[in-house]
Amino acid sequence: MAAPSQQKFLEIIKPHSNYEFIGNQKYWIGTSVFLVLITLIMLPLNAFVIKSRGHFLNWGVDFRGGTELVIQFSRPVDAGELRKTLAEIGHENADVVRYEDPSGKSKNDYMVRLGAVSGQLGEVAGDGRRPRRQPIGGVPGAPGGVLAPV
Repeated sequence: MAAPSQQKFLEIIKPHSNYEFIGNQKYWIGTSVFLVLITLIMLPLNAFVIKSRGHFLNWGVDFRGGTELVIQFSRPVDAGELRKTLAEIGHENADVVRYEDPSGKSKNDYMVRLGAVSGQLGEVAGDGRRPRRQPIGGVPGAPGGVLAPV
């Protein structure tokens, strides 16, 4: 083991350095106020100008409520057809997005985001049993393990 006087350490701020933070506080405060103003301006832009955002804040499913599923199909499925089928079983505003499997093994995956749990699905699950599973009808290659109101 090397003697303590020979050890080298990574020093990000060198000893005896003199940085004038307090003397430049008006620049730091100005930068902070500028960034906060940009943030406040972006909130209404997200809602009204950038149409793909749709909300002041882009809340995830954990804040909005609802369910997010990744569904694998055995053959290619059209996203519009899947949306139509979900609307038929009571999920009119479902977001359906093609999901890229990180492993690259599956090519027919979709991420489906459903709104808050409907009362009908809650009643099925509310009796202490696991919710019944039902295949999504009308979609070729649909798995039998997708939760849907019965």
